[in-house]
Amino acid sequence: MTTAPSPSRSEASTRSVNLSRDRAMTHALAAQRRLEPLAERWVIAGSLRRGRAAVHDIEHVLIPTLGLVRADGDLFASEGVLLWPALEGMVAAGTARPHNYASGPRAEPSYRLGPKHRGYDLFFRGEWAHHEFFTSTPDTFGGTLVIRTGPQRLCHQVMTAFNRGARYRQHEGQLIDLRTGEPAPTPTERDYFTAAGLPYIEPHHRDQYARTG
Repeated sequence: MTTAPSPSRSEASTRSVNLSRDRAMTHALAAQRRLEPLAERWVIAGSLRRGRAAVHDIEHVLIPTLGLVRADGDLFASEGVLLWPALEGMVAAGTARPHNYASGPRAEPSYRLGPKHRGYDLFFRGEWAHHEFFTSTPDTFGGTLVIRTGPQRLCHQVMTAFNRGARYRQHEGQLIDLRTGEPAPTPTERDYFTAAGLPYIEPHHRDQYARTG
């Protein structure tokens, strides 16, 4: 990735724009190639995974590699997600910036830089693209991938199926078996759909299923 021109505050506050599928995939793969060594598993999700022709943002679901990380102001390093300081290093180099979710250039900046989910704009081949990074664990990867692949209407249908079945509840991304009170691992999407009592749905069929299912 080449160094981007330094954006002004207004430029850094622009909303995401739609990218064609091919352009979005180019950005997605560039980010994955650069950052995937910091993950045990990495899948490009969202509308890009569903095969949509135009993409608003690029979603990544990953099981992060953990290591010693020293946060600003901390004297000692502690175990953390290695991806986050790598992205902050790109910010320092001028090839990334935290995505601003503010609704307009006059609004106060709003960022999402939490421990499990962060949004960044990455600069590649002369343009910025909005990326969302969602971390997961091996036991919750399937559910996280279903939710982050979408669409939103399908996610609501899955939640309705869980509520109707009255066997599981969601807690911080983890399914809890109501009969035992224990976590129910869903390492694959198929496990998650099965727990909801639904058939597995291929990503490129999920928009249609959400409309008709």
